[in-house]
Formats: sequence, C-alpha cells, structure tokens
Amino acid sequence: MGFKQEIEFYGEDLQDFEMSPFETIEAFHKRTVLHQHYHELTPEEKTLLKEKDQFLLEMAESIYEHLKQIYDFQIDKPFEEWWWHLDKVANRQFTIDLEQGNVVQQSFLSTIVEFKSKEAYDLFLDWSRDKQIVIREKKNEDQKII
Repeated sequence: MGFKQEIEFYGEDLQDFEMSPFETIEAFHKRTVLHQHYHELTPEEKTLLKEKDQFLLEMAESIYEHLKQIYDFQIDKPFEEWWWHLDKVANRQFTIDLEQGNVVQQSFLSTIVEFKSKEAYDLFLDWSRDKQIVIREKKNEDQKII
C-alpha cells in the first residue's frame, strides 16, 4: 500500500486557510500517521513528504495564527512530531532539520551579573550590542539579569 495519496491530502489540507482550523488539526493527525509509517515510505514518497513539510515550515507563523484560536499547543506529544508544536517552530524555539529529521530546541542561559561600577556596565552594554543577550534590571541600578 502506498502513501502518496495521504501525503497529497496532507499537503492540500495545509494550503487551504479558508477551511476550519479543526480541519488543519486533522492534517496534523494525518502527518502523525505518516510519521508512524515513515520506514514504509518509498524514496519518492519521502521526498514528497519533505516538500509538504517544508511548506508547513515556511507557513508556520500563518498556520499557528490560524490554529491558536482553537488549539492549545501545550501538549505532551513528542518533539519529533514537531507539527504539534508549531507555536515553538513559529517562535523559533525549535529549528527543524528536514534532511536529518532532527528537532533542535533552543536553550537559554540566565545568570545574575553584578557590576562594580557604571563604567563596567557601560562597557558590557557596548560589548553585548551585537549579541543575543537580554538585559533586565534586578534589584538596583548596578545589578542586571542577562
């Protein structure tokens, strides 16, 4: 039994934003079935599925906006079923590598830094301008959370 038709249906369901968000959720259920049978897919079907998944990744923000009205993304599905975690994909907390089939979860480090002087703090700010560092005040003017 081939899966080409199911993959095509999955792709069609992703492209129709005029349909109910509930039908988009049904597309995710189809994707889960395809995931469960991935080892049975032919090379042609795997390539087709990757194309449909690429479309989902490109449209992640729009599809997330379409679904968030009715769907709670705080679920217990495994991260390898990344389509159920589209909120994290849209917010770039997850990066999906379709070639390797990997989900990379972004991690963040938080630490408290106490600056002994305003000059030290200013030097740190100058250094951090081109880095992805979030600075928040904690207790007083010289202590910051980054």
